Amino acid sequence: MLGYAECEATPWPEGEILCAETFVLPKTTWGPGQRRAGSVPGDQADSTMPLRVDQIVRVCRVDLEAELLRALLDGKSAITVGLGNGVDIPLLEDDLLAADVAPTDRQLLVATFTLTPTGWRIERHDSFGVYVQDHDSFCWASVPSLGEVEGLLPGLRIGLGSCPADAITFRLPSPPAGTYVFTGSVEADVPLTEAFRIALHHWRYDVVTFGGSDKCVIVLPDPDMRLLKGALRRDLSHPERGVELLVLDPGPGMWLHPTGGERSRLTVGTRLHLVGGGHLLGLGQSVVVLPTPVDPEPRFTGRLAPTDDDVAAVFGVGLGVLDDTKAMRKRYRALVSMLHPDRTGGGPGPTSRFVEVQACFEAWQRRED
Repeated sequence: MLGYAECEATPWPEGEILCAETFVLPKTTWGPGQRRAGSVPGDQADSTMPLRVDQIVRVCRVDLEAELLRALLDGKSAITVGLGNGVDIPLLEDDLLAADVAPTDRQLLVATFTLTPTGWRIERHDSFGVYVQDHDSFCWASVPSLGEVEGLLPGLRIGLGSCPADAITFRLPSPPAGTYVFTGSVEADVPLTEAFRIALHHWRYDVVTFGGSDKCVIVLPDPDMRLLKGALRRDLSHPERGVELLVLDPGPGMWLHPTGGERSRLTVGTRLHLVGGGHLLGLGQSVVVLPTPVDPEPRFTGRLAPTDDDVAAVFGVGLGVLDDTKAMRKRYRALVSMLHPDRTGGGPGPTSRFVEVQACFEAWQRRED
């Protein structure tokens, strides 16, 4: 939920990115109908601005909601609003611009609007104030100068001007059908993220497959993902080169939000090269944070002995099963049959997992003694 503050409150740090789900402002509010010239820190008075903001607001006849939607239909991702030929949506027509604005002020970038899967992101530039209205309280929050606010859902009212009462107002449009599904703030699936970390940091597969099939290296537990299948291919001797993401079947839905990039849907045959960590991989209703590639090392070595939780995880059983000797030995034989070097040809991936199984079985035996 958005928090809203009086516009004379201490300004946010410039350049700080604010998330609509998380940022909290002071408790005081600037209610509907209140107006105050030069009310936003950084927008002190018209004389300090490159042009008269109130003059542009008075003569602007642009339907910004319709223009933003039209820009989306034209395939634009980051849509700029301002003055002059260099912006996607000009606030004034050429004749008004020539009549009312000094020649040196006829190129101005007010804000950039970007549609993402978590909602709209607005980047505020200079000269104009940019405001977001809460649809419940009808109070306004100011986007910081040279800052951003993100996670704004369609329907929220936006204001551009010197203060909300003297602003060009419009609502953020809904995206064209079939282009985005808004999910709000992304929350990672912790167990599944840990499964990817273990596979990439401790198992020596050069190709880590994942999907709903039990033949995959990482088996996705959600039955709705039984058709999903992908792989992460890497050079084990050069982890700094990153990984290549391969999509074999996106199943019910597969997307990627690379670090510093835009989220996009993945389709059959997609190949993407990823360097570093922190990339978000969407698998159906789950989200995985991909770890930074490293040279895999054994998971249990020296003083780092497997715990009961480790044993249960490696064996794929609940903690209560550890007390069932018959069930544990049966599960151990099944894992050995699947991972023993004599069965797998001694490949480094299955062998690294076999070593883990042996370490956990020995830890479980000590527990029984």
